[in-house]
Amino acid sequence: MAVYFANKIPRQPGACTAVSWSGHAATSARAPAMCAVAYSSGSLGVYTEEGDDVTASRPVRSDAPGVYPCALAWHPRSPLLAVGWTDGRVALWSGTELRVSGEETSTHAGRSITCIAWSPTGHRVVTGDDAGKTQVWTVDDKLRPKPTGFRCAKPAPGARTSHVVIPNDAAVDEEGAEPDRFLFYYAVNEGLADSGYVCVGIDTAGDAGAGESKAAGGPPPPPPGGRTGLS
Repeated sequence: MAVYFANKIPRQPGACTAVSWSGHAATSARAPAMCAVAYSSGSLGVYTEEGDDVTASRPVRSDAPGVYPCALAWHPRSPLLAVGWTDGRVALWSGTELRVSGEETSTHAGRSITCIAWSPTGHRVVTGDDAGKTQVWTVDDKLRPKPTGFRCAKPAPGARTSHVVIPNDAAVDEEGAEPDRFLFYYAVNEGLADSGYVCVGIDTAGDAGAGESKAAGGPPPPPPGGRTGLS
């Protein structure tokens, strides 16, 4: 007879705004599998399979009114958590050091992060906010987020980036690094017009003007990028 045990995570103030389960344990022995939970009270909890809060000794929280973590995504191969906040902050939390290793506040300043996603190899992370802005990031040697030169098209009033999708079949070189040309898709909803569109984003290493082009309609065009209407 199989016996299963459930470990209850300690109750925290506020509503749960995001949950993300780490997948790095299968490829990294540096840290156990963990579950990250964001709360509207302004705190972030990271828990082991036994329900232990590994952030208890070094809490991750904001005491500013209305500021809380709202988007979470674990690195696919390492114990590194990307965290988006309602004030536009993008932070990285290290599961080996059990602390915030770096954060950036100016790119999405004043706008709530609506989505966040890592590339298949973890060399880039993409964020979107509630003003329709989408940004590509790299991670430096000190595990700090660094915005690339990617620039999305100026969104219409009321727009918000709702989803980011990064193909799982991204080409990699012999050392497992992604190519200089990085492809992804993101959806933008135009709230005032009750419509939306999908963009094909291209981020090119070393190209400060890398971004997207627009397409009139139909399926997304091939690179260097495109946009197709959904309404």
